Amino acid sequence: MKRNAALVGVWIVACVWGISGCGGAHDASDDGHAYPPTVPLAGKTMNLHVGQEMTWSGRANGSIGYHWECVMGPADGLDLTIDFVPDFADPLQHIGSGGTEHFTWRASKPGTVGVTLQRWFRGEKTDEFTVTVVVSG
Repeated sequence: MKRNAALVGVWIVACVWGISGCGGAHDASDDGHAYPPTVPLAGKTMNLHVGQEMTWSGRANGSIGYHWECVMGPADGLDLTIDFVPDFADPLQHIGSGGTEHFTWRASKPGTVGVTLQRWFRGEKTDEFTVTVVVSG
């Protein structure tokens, strides 16, 4: 009887462990919530000269439903490029894996632009922050 009780106890711990996400199929870095990006840039003003670039990077994993989007005020003065870099160099490991989205803005003419980055998880906006970019000649 004690042996059965011990096995039931181990089984319950294993179930709770699995339900809580500990030891689950994906690691916390891929769930869209482990990388709070809002601290370094939120509410800040970035000063650039024409020709300079500014880059921000955030974790993404489309296979589980999270990614970043950039919303800009009048786009005059900033040109945006977005690159996705997967976690693994081997293309066979890309399926289901995450990566990093790199947003690079190049200052093209003087002005002030509000840049908002939004994190989306399974169709819902879960985070957002805005940076003011002042471009001088």
